[in-house]
Amino acid sequence: GGRYGGGGGPTLADIFGDQVAPFVGHWGCDMRTPFRGTILRLPLRTLTTARASEISSAVHDANDARGVLQLFRAVSSKALLFLRNVRRLDVSVDDTRLYSVHACGRGGGDHAYRLGGGGG
Repeated sequence: GGRYGGGGGPTLADIFGDQVAPFVGHWGCDMRTPFRGTILRLPLRTLTTARASEISSAVHDANDARGVLQLFRAVSSKALLFLRNVRRLDVSVDDTRLYSVHACGRGGGDHAYRLGGGGG
């Protein structure tokens, strides 16, 4: 993807304001200055919005999103094995942290992982 906002040029907020608006104000993100992390947004669609969507007609509700997050939690410690530059995964809904996975002991051959619970 492109890089924005680093050299005084337009920022993501300038170019894609309506798309990034849901992230502004969460986790210290303002979409105008560099953010150390990656934010993923799971799309939710009611039957009505799915029918009107030009992207997908699939219906996804909050229960579907919770299911995806539960599946991800089950494999998240293994995911860090393949993400060399990722040290921590934090999974939150809005501003409520559901869980965190931390890679410990990077640099050697052994990897240990710590899975933390919710708390915000």
